[in-house]
Amino acid sequence: MAHFVFIYPQIKRLTGAQRLILALAEAVAASPDNPGRVTILTHRFAAECRPALSPEVNLIETGRNLNLTGNHYLDSFLEYLAVPGLLRHLPPDTTMLCFFGPPSLPGLWWAKKVRRLKQKLLYFCYEPPRAAYTDRLEVTRRMGWLGRVVARPFLRLYRPVDRYLARQADSVLVNGQYGQQLIRETYGLPATIITHGAETGLAVGATEQVSALRTRYGLAEQPVLLTVNHLHPRKRVNLLLETMPLVLAEHPGAVALIVGSGPEKSSLQALAAGLGIKPAQVIFAGFVPEAELAGHYAAATVYVHTGRAESFGLAILEACMAGLPVVAVAEGGPLEILQEGESGFLVKPDPVELASKINYLLSNPAQAHQMGQTGADRVKSRYTWQKGAEDFFKIALNLER
Repeated sequence: MAHFVFIYPQIKRLTGAQRLILALAEAVAASPDNPGRVTILTHRFAAECRPALSPEVNLIETGRNLNLTGNHYLDSFLEYLAVPGLLRHLPPDTTMLCFFGPPSLPGLWWAKKVRRLKQKLLYFCYEPPRAAYTDRLEVTRRMGWLGRVVARPFLRLYRPVDRYLARQADSVLVNGQYGQQLIRETYGLPATIITHGAETGLAVGATEQVSALRTRYGLAEQPVLLTVNHLHPRKRVNLLLETMPLVLAEHPGAVALIVGSGPEKSSLQALAAGLGIKPAQVIFAGFVPEAELAGHYAAATVYVHTGRAESFGLAILEACMAGLPVVAVAEGGPLEILQEGESGFLVKPDPVELASKINYLLSNPAQAHQMGQTGADRVKSRYTWQKGAEDFFKIALNLER
């Protein structure tokens, strides 16, 4: 009987990466093609994330606290170091291990080289660690002197280590074509796409939430520009804020609704104030529980994506599923998801370009609605977790032969 174990240091917030783990685990466990079990092995599984855990998925939680410094980046490093310790809790009947994202890489190496496990080892790589490759200066700048003196040279020297660790996997998994390209360019490895599902449950009961959300945020009938992101430099939420004055010049009632938390919140709030955007014109909603996401999508008029070369774009997928037209920067995963001029617009990462398409959609609601419906139809037909589970089983069967 197959027993797949999914390994990740901690599930503490339902970010896109962590939601992927839970959704894929549920799809694999519930698939009629799976005669076995799925277990998530982690140090900590936050209570607020429990409702998203399927009863069909087993959970092993060590209870180890990995949030010791209060600094996002330093705590991430502690997560990284703690993953090998999870292997002490590996169920004896495990048949295959799947490590998720760069935080789990030390565990992959430990399983292969130290424990010398015989089970096949999968690595689901959302993308190579940006902190070591593309975002090194941005990340270390936010760590003060420690970042400049210690972390910056360390991250540069870590690149060959990262490549070595990733190559220990028997197979690398990704969630899109752009991810395949990144793995090929960074590691020189082939990668298999696991179809990413769209959360169909997002639309259920959303209508009942809209009125309450608009009251909570002080909205009447204003158009709402939504973005759902971890507030991190690479998400470039500052682009949305820099776009707002141009949107407000044509649509003075427009409101930017920013869902998500992260280390950039205070600097983004300061930027909004510096741009002269009034508090009523930009709402920092903070982290939103999974059960409330549906209402936020349903309350929006347009979804705006500004992330730098996003490896996939889960929020875009969800926005399309909710029937929203999307204006996105023409980089990375969104190029695969969106159809230019049909389900959204792909533009340069420039406030003038973004504002032009946003203003067009706000001025043409009928066309905006049609684009949203086109996107919803495409996502429903192409992106399902059932297909993701089927892709996963194909990889598993090929490795066992």
